[in-house]
Amino acid sequence: MNTKKLYVVTLSIVAIMIAFVMGFTFMPLEVFAEEAGEIYYNSEIRPSLFSTRNETLNYTRKEVLIDTTMSPKTPNYYDADSVLKNGCAAVAGGIIVGYYDITLENIIPNFSSFLKRGGNIVYKPIDSNIQNLMNDLYFRMKVNTTGAGATEEQFKNGLNEYVVDKGYNITYRGYGQGSKIDYDAIANSFKNGKPVALFITMSNLVTNLEIGDTNLTMTTTEYNANHILIANGIKKVRYYNGNNVIRTDTYLSVSSGLEHFPTGYIWLEGTTAVNDIVGVEIY
Repeated sequence: MNTKKLYVVTLSIVAIMIAFVMGFTFMPLEVFAEEAGEIYYNSEIRPSLFSTRNETLNYTRKEVLIDTTMSPKTPNYYDADSVLKNGCAAVAGGIIVGYYDITLENIIPNFSSFLKRGGNIVYKPIDSNIQNLMNDLYFRMKVNTTGAGATEEQFKNGLNEYVVDKGYNITYRGYGQGSKIDYDAIANSFKNGKPVALFITMSNLVTNLEIGDTNLTMTTTEYNANHILIANGIKKVRYYNGNNVIRTDTYLSVSSGLEHFPTGYIWLEGTTAVNDIVGVEIY
């Protein structure tokens, strides 16, 4: 083979190899970028657990802009058997199903999640029926199969699969993320008895909240995690010093899914990242 032909063949081989490498490289990069954007909710605690901080805010007056709470609220489940590693998605799904069991017969087979005492609804303590429900959702949500915990999509798909399997339907309604949140839509969801799932990167849980006429006392307990919680109430309050606005706070009352603090509040303005807020209706 003469030099000219050898040169042409060599260039052709190099071009083919470059095209192959570029194709091989670019496709995975797109996939990796997509995967890197996924948030896995797993309640990983970092770096410390249960250190508390008290905050006091003084003001001359307050204005309550929104104050709506579901009645009854959602149940306060957690992983009682401590077997659901990174399983906050399954616990959150269990809380939603346990709530809808009040009106939807056999959504938890052969079990009622509640008792009626007079005109009040009282949830039964966590037992093997509730634990088995969360175990089932853990499997359906594919927790820990593609990452540590479950993504929002895996949560939704797994809960949808469970609900449809029990003969019901489910609808998800987005209420915003980041600083763009439809507070009125959230309040309307609670007025209509529909709980809301919070997908957040949190730094703390408000474990005590007292809003007086002229001062606010708030205790926050450190809990650093990507976490899914179920909200059942909203309170939005504006605080003034004379005619000047000091700040406006939004608090969502939640079933946290945590054993030590099963209830509390998420202070949205004090949350690291509000990744998504989704209303959940089962019918």
